[in-house]
Amino acid sequence: MLSSGSKENRLTRLVTLVVVLPSVILFAGILRAQTETVSQLQDNFSGDTVWDAATGTLTFASSGVIDFDEAVFRKLDYGGFIWNVPQNVRKIIIDENVRVTGAFHSDFDLDIEGRDRTTSRIYGTDESSWANNRMSSGAFLYSSIAINGATANINTLTIVDPFAFMIRGDAESVVHVDNVNMIDTREGEHNHSDGFVGGDGSTVTNTFFDAGDDAIKPYFGTTTYSNITINMRHNTVPIQFGWFSKSAPIKAVFNNLTITGDWGRGPVGTRPIIGGATKGVSFNATVEINGANIQNPNASIVQLVSSGMTLNGFINDAVIDVMRYSGTAHNAESTDNLVICGTNGKISSYNCTLGGSTATHSSSKSSGGGSNGIVTLMLLALLAAIRKRSIQ
Repeated sequence: MLSSGSKENRLTRLVTLVVVLPSVILFAGILRAQTETVSQLQDNFSGDTVWDAATGTLTFASSGVIDFDEAVFRKLDYGGFIWNVPQNVRKIIIDENVRVTGAFHSDFDLDIEGRDRTTSRIYGTDESSWANNRMSSGAFLYSSIAINGATANINTLTIVDPFAFMIRGDAESVVHVDNVNMIDTREGEHNHSDGFVGGDGSTVTNTFFDAGDDAIKPYFGTTTYSNITINMRHNTVPIQFGWFSKSAPIKAVFNNLTITGDWGRGPVGTRPIIGGATKGVSFNATVEINGANIQNPNASIVQLVSSGMTLNGFINDAVIDVMRYSGTAHNAESTDNLVICGTNGKISSYNCTLGGSTATHSSSKSSGGGSNGIVTLMLLALLAAIRKRSIQ
């Protein structure tokens, strides 16, 4: 049975009882956030929705804002825009030309999909440094999509200007992302608009990042990324292994990675492609990249700031042209075993594409070949269009 969440229907709904519950409940031994029902979401969303109880599908049919009363629903401070999705909701659909201002957090298996990659949008705020303006820590708690201890499939949509973090899965989650744009159009370097983190077995495919923070955080187990384009804007680190120590090895596998832009985090010559961010942190990370086009005249390839950081792996079938190999804050006592184009020589330019030459100091640039280069140009054109117009 379909039920409408139009504003008109909500105004006629009789509210007989309001029960204030704690912000978290104990479920099967796991501490979980208290969820809000579909009816409660419809009452606190300014647009129109359609609920199909038979399939567990909620469709956002028109643009609007999620705005729960923090006191009534025992929300996080400033967290009234977050819908803690209940277990009976198995799929969320965002129609084309619909912008949902808010966030979706789930402790249960969930699909989130748009009808159109460009116009089905999850929006946050136009305020730069939103989290820093309100709190000293915990920005990740306000992610646009947060998955905890569950499996999620997220596809065919755009996340724009999040309050903080775009897609965040915890260590026990498995998150699969396909055909998604993650974009920050704001200025500043404290927007916390990190792109993606997911648990062991998570995957990201056919996705574009223009994050104003760490684009991809391979924190847990083995995660895989295919056909990825990352634009390095102000404060971007494309592959970030760490802000905290990890006892278990971690591994990130990339197939067809394109990195563009002339900015990044830090001064010219720092701006790492692969980073380990915090002094005193230790990890044992492996990165395997099969097919890479990395072009940033002001960037470095690797910057590990702590002696306890170890980087293993390889980059093959690659064209790379950056300013220098190691970032200016790189710790010489860290362990960098990365092999690029068959050599562990630490240089700034490589060319070992299939049929190409071996590693070289050449500073000549390559725009990349084949369909991957065309896709990159299309994504950058999309980014320019989104930045140019006012997002409604």
